[in-house]
Amino acid sequence: MFSLFPQNDPNQTLRIKRFFIAFGAYLIWSTIFFLLYSLKLTIVPLNVLVAYVSASFFVNILLYVVFRTGLNKIARDPSLTLLQMVIATFWIMVIMYYAREGRSACLLVYMVVLVFGFFRLRVGQFLLLSLYTWINGYFSCLQVPS
Repeated sequence: MFSLFPQNDPNQTLRIKRFFIAFGAYLIWSTIFFLLYSLKLTIVPLNVLVAYVSASFFVNILLYVVFRTGLNKIARDPSLTLLQMVIATFWIMVIMYYAREGRSACLLVYMVVLVFGFFRLRVGQFLLLSLYTWINGYFSCLQVPS
């Protein structure tokens, strides 16, 4: 019988539970963004929105397969926290690009990601994520679409 969590590895079970928390955050963020789009509070094109949601689901399914098969155990950080945070940061910055007045709300979502990373990542990983965010944020603010 298949279960969502491995029965014989409590560390892997904990990693998968943390992954599901991150996946829940993606679902909530996708719902909020669809709501903003339907209320016309953002100027994001529908194809970007659909690409975001599709890519999020695809990547999360792929990550679950990696966790469930145990391939993550060969990584330096078996929780793959940095990878998940880089993906989340990228999509937050893409959405910030189109958010206009809603950028402060996007920044609050990023702050939640950043605080989580502050407690979960090593110093070098956190600095790399911060540099990535700074570069990504800089380019997302260069030209605001009209």
